Amino acid sequence: MPKGAETSKRGSVVLQTLSGMRRVIYVALSRNVPIEFRFVGQTVPRISVISWPSERDVLCLYDRPRESGDVGQVTRAVVAKLNKHVTAPEFFGIGRALGVIRGILSGNRLRH
Repeated sequence: MPKGAETSKRGSVVLQTLSGMRRVIYVALSRNVPIEFRFVGQTVPRISVISWPSERDVLCLYDRPRESGDVGQVTRAVVAKLNKHVTAPEFFGIGRALGVIRGILSGNRLRH
């Protein structure tokens, strides 16, 4: 969990920034990223990378629109930037809201 993260009423993990409340998104990558390509900061207007907990794990902030939006946008932004700057093989990734991951790990989001 990023320092200062909170849980919203609906279970989202969020972080207050100067630009407002942002959802915390986890992106898992298909292979390790060399340290010189582990960027931090804004990738596109609604998405920022905040940390790299490991060589292939990325934590991002997402200003998700209220009406619609999906964390696939976050994954695509991270993967596109990496594939633009790092040589083959191509990166692939999967992203999930940190609140969803926490719910799965605790068993709260499992259906029988």
